[in-house]
Amino acid sequence: MGTNRNRELQEAIEECLTTLGATQIAFGTGGKHQYVECLLRGLRITHHYTTTPSDHRYVKNTVRDLKRQVRERLDMAARPR
Repeated sequence: MGTNRNRELQEAIEECLTTLGATQIAFGTGGKHQYVECLLRGLRITHHYTTTPSDHRYVKNTVRDLKRQVRERLDMAARPR
């Protein structure tokens, strides 16, 4: 994937997380995939994503997957133990 496409993906991820109220957003590389880490409502969230898209919708699909993971983590944290 070209640098511009990677930048587009990172910008979309950062915009999504900022909208959700995340702070300390940081991108990194581990193994074969990149990841993003952030702090959201006291939870450290890490989301791995691919940079080799299978189709033109990969930016939207990645943001969708990220939102799903954040929602699931927040739901789990809100449940009484």
